[in-house]
Amino acid sequence: DAFDKATGRTKYYEDRMPSGALYARIKHSEIAHGYVKSIDTSAAEAIEGVVKVLTCFDVPDIAFPTAGHPWSMDPGHQDTADRHLLNRHVRYYG
Repeated sequence: DAFDKATGRTKYYEDRMPSGALYARIKHSEIAHGYVKSIDTSAAEAIEGVVKVLTCFDVPDIAFPTAGHPWSMDPGHQDTADRHLLNRHVRYYG
């Protein structure tokens, strides 16, 4: 099967998409530091085939621990202070 792999003919797991599968795209930050006040999603929503545009305003603002560190939920630790799904606080570009 080396020839098929070398020529791009081999089908890998990622090459097999189930019927009706959705794709996701992430829009990365264009600033290095700041706070998200609002997001205009109208241009993305107008694209044919777009099912849903998710933003930081669509999920609860709940802190979570780093995987494998259950102690980080202890209130005495600051480890969870900046870990949120789709965080509103931008800390890096890209």
